[in-house]
Amino acid sequence: MIRQRYFACFLMVLSCSRLLAQSPAGRPPLKDPHLTRTMMIWQLPDDRMGVRTAPILLLSRDDVATDIGLTTEQRKKTWEKIDDLGRRAADLKGRSDKDVNLLRRAIDQSQLEWLRAELKPEQLARLTQIDLQWEGPSAILSRPQVAEALHLTGDQKSKIQAIFKSWAVQSTNVAPPLAKTELTKKVFKELDETQQQSWRSLTGPEFGVIPRTASSK
Repeated sequence: MIRQRYFACFLMVLSCSRLLAQSPAGRPPLKDPHLTRTMMIWQLPDDRMGVRTAPILLLSRDDVATDIGLTTEQRKKTWEKIDDLGRRAADLKGRSDKDVNLLRRAIDQSQLEWLRAELKPEQLARLTQIDLQWEGPSAILSRPQVAEALHLTGDQKSKIQAIFKSWAVQSTNVAPPLAKTELTKKVFKELDETQQQSWRSLTGPEFGVIPRTASSK
């Protein structure tokens, strides 16, 4: 489920990171006194909830890092890798030559290899669960593996697609955490008990989403 293209996500991060760099007050406080600001400290904002994103960006958040049990050294390496991937993505922005797609895939592959190398197997497994939780019910349609695991029927897919189309208009002024909760309820009504249980197995225990980013204020 982690093998996906996240080129635009890394461009978004680089843009947000630069904004935070110009505004020290916008930076999240360092919770660990042993960390030093030798690099850009950035956290994935709450308003990205419900939007499929690069798994490594989830690791930038305090709540996710705590849930997964990242060490101080792992967090430091996470920020370094996010910065590296963002800058590599920025170098490709606007390019349309024949090599650009290969270079974009190389960025995504670099993320995957980093996650496998730097995280313990149990940390990577938990990140996969949180990744699904973060995107929420849209993963049922966006990820073929999820739809297959839930054994969705054609009729169910059509009904869920209609829910998302209607929700896009209704949820404009709804806070991200509440929007995800309400949307999940609507989608779950189209799933039977076995399918709902399969979704819970894929996503695991709820991680604590604590608003700590500038966008959540």
